[in-house]
Amino acid sequence: MKWQIGGGGWPAGPILIPAGTIVSGEPPTWNGIALPLPMPIDAVALDREAAAMMRRWYPAEHHHRLMFGPDVKET
Repeated sequence: MKWQIGGGGWPAGPILIPAGTIVSGEPPTWNGIALPLPMPIDAVALDREAAAMMRRWYPAEHHHRLMFGPDVKET
């Protein structure tokens, strides 16, 4: 699974992950640090697995806010 951090970055605990950063894995990591879940709602899902996970993390009334990379086909 792979995501790109959006907006003004992601304050994940004591660190700020800059906007545009790609994080991946299960659980996702950045510089060897396991990140808290769920990913922020403005993170862009870059593959189908990441998109499916975003749909599970966020309720249906928020799905219109989810963002998907150009290679992700909506299912």
